Amino acid sequence: MANPKRTRSRSPLGTKLRYEVLLRHGFRCFYCGYPSSAATLEMDHVVPHSRGGSDRPWNLVPACWECNSGKGASAPTPAMVERARDVYFGDEDLENRDCSECGIPHRFTPNEMYATGGVCRTCLFGEN
Repeated sequence: MANPKRTRSRSPLGTKLRYEVLLRHGFRCFYCGYPSSAATLEMDHVVPHSRGGSDRPWNLVPACWECNSGKGASAPTPAMVERARDVYFGDEDLENRDCSECGIPHRFTPNEMYATGGVCRTCLFGEN
């Protein structure tokens, strides 16, 4: 008999959310730090769904295939959870800069500045 938890389907992560997670982490594997392209990095749940984790941005990190497959559904260490949340919530590295397209001031992380060339999310995603 199939495990009902295994057969339930989850909705895929949206492209915007995936890009924002990759951008926040500088297109690097959260676990080993290896830089990679968006196409080869997977989205990993720091706290796996099987352990009550959510699809919230602070629970998502980019991971290379090797690290993600090695982690599986293992429980994260408290330090791992804290590090993932620090990357998401920490703002000590934010810089006030004008968007290079619209000229409106925004706060960019160094990774966002590098990856987008200083273009804000509104200009990137066409949102208000």
